[in-house]
Amino acid sequence: MSVEEDMRAHILEVLDFIADEGAQRAYQVRAPGISVGNELFNMWDDCYPPQESVRLLFTVPQLNALARFNATLEEVADMTPDEVPPLDDFVHTDEWRRLNQAARRALKSVMSAETQT
Repeated sequence: MSVEEDMRAHILEVLDFIADEGAQRAYQVRAPGISVGNELFNMWDDCYPPQESVRLLFTVPQLNALARFNATLEEVADMTPDEVPPLDDFVHTDEWRRLNQAARRALKSVMSAETQT
């Protein structure tokens, strides 16, 4: 696997993590001193937008789905305190639900576009 393919896979893994409450809760158990809520935003910021060479590994519909998710994440970030509440509280907020649903939609769009290529 090339570096670009690894980076592409990482973007999808982060998106999947944001879409998966169970994975977030499991991570919180493994790393109790970490703010998983903050990690959701930080992980995405670390991988998006992808470098041009990585962008070439996504189709236009996939890139559009990622851009829509990113826009939602930015809106949710603006509505969320700088120090995100503990995960047990955050998952009960409208902001977390909106972020989670946007990640699920983006994953569905990316995977759907992948099967069509």
